[in-house]
Amino acid sequence: MDPLLLLLLLLPRQAEPAPAAPLSKELFPMPASVLRALSSRGTLVLEAAMKAALLSLEEALSEHSRRLRECKECGLCLLGDCGNRSRLCTRLENDLDSLNTVADQPVPESCGHRGVPAPNATLVKGKIVGGNRAKPGAWPWLASVLLNRELMCSGVLVGGAWILTAAHCFAGSRNELAWSVVLGDYDLTQRDEGEQVVPVSRILPHPKFDPKTFHGDVALLELSTPVRPSAWVTPVCLPEQATELSQGILCYIVGWGSLYEDGPPAEVVMEARVPILAQDLCRGALGSQLVSSAMFCAGYLSGGIDSCQGDSGGPLTCWDPLLERYVLHGITSWGAGCGERGKPGVYTRIAAFAGWIREQMERSPSSREPSCSEWLAAAQAPGEKQLAELRRLCAFYAQPCSRSPSPAACVQGAEEKCKGRRQQCGECSGLRGSS
Repeated sequence: MDPLLLLLLLLPRQAEPAPAAPLSKELFPMPASVLRALSSRGTLVLEAAMKAALLSLEEALSEHSRRLRECKECGLCLLGDCGNRSRLCTRLENDLDSLNTVADQPVPESCGHRGVPAPNATLVKGKIVGGNRAKPGAWPWLASVLLNRELMCSGVLVGGAWILTAAHCFAGSRNELAWSVVLGDYDLTQRDEGEQVVPVSRILPHPKFDPKTFHGDVALLELSTPVRPSAWVTPVCLPEQATELSQGILCYIVGWGSLYEDGPPAEVVMEARVPILAQDLCRGALGSQLVSSAMFCAGYLSGGIDSCQGDSGGPLTCWDPLLERYVLHGITSWGAGCGERGKPGVYTRIAAFAGWIREQMERSPSSREPSCSEWLAAAQAPGEKQLAELRRLCAFYAQPCSRSPSPAACVQGAEEKCKGRRQQCGECSGLRGSS
């Protein structure tokens, strides 16, 4: 029986009215000595039951306190208030014992869920810098972003055909034909189970990205085809626009970045757990002129655990105990060295760009600037069809000219933009004179 219920049953109750017709003593003729013995026996039974109930209650309270301590140690509480969410740590610990691979795990039904359990608290032994080797499939939204088949940055799956990464990754090349993305990637030295290699069809850096200050350091990649959801490949959840992280919340950074500053990249996915730092602390450490409101810091001022070169564009994800899923709050952007004392890592604040991200993902293809794949397809079209396709693509840049006070100048500018775009994509022939 539930100990609380038993206690309620044993508590003194108000006197109840006597029965209208009490039973006659003659029906139960018992000597007084027997009645006294039964009364004493009942008292002993009652005391024993009371002791047992109190013992059970103490054990239940002790177990609850233990789980609350585990919850706080796991870093799953918000502002130290675990409430009834203490079951999260216990569930994750059980998962660690029962799950070793994701091969036989079901496909998550929504964003932010994983086929393998949450990682252990990071100890300073491996590297991201200062992290651990992740389990295969532990971060199913992590992507490797390749330029000419070489790792350039990391990325994160946020939709069926959309990868979020850092805008500064494309400073050297905006030619989509040279870029590809690998989902379900783990070991860069071999082909992993569950890998999906998908060409990039469109690169959309944030229009206000500043390569000097790294403000707006976020970009969307549209894939040529949607990925196939699996236990190895699952999107992460985007935050609500108003979401703000509290100081001290522990989140995870992952990637294949250098093991130390200017060092070799990791061969397998590395992970580390870092706390979110207060904005004034971040600006005090790195300079108020360098850290905008669209950025935040995470890490340890004592150093030792940090993201590094090659981690750019990778996710900083936090477990939301209310939603019971992982939410993307940051994109690895920049830092002063790797794991240096007093120099935490800086991350693009995704909540500041959540509206732009969703808007881009919901736009129709016809409203977008032509991609390099479209230019290549048009250049390979036969005869008059090629000219018609090139003119159709160039017409995108002339759309504002119908409302321009100087239409002729606008059309000339549109032609220059069109030619410049084709040059970026490496397909320059056959465009001159088209509009």
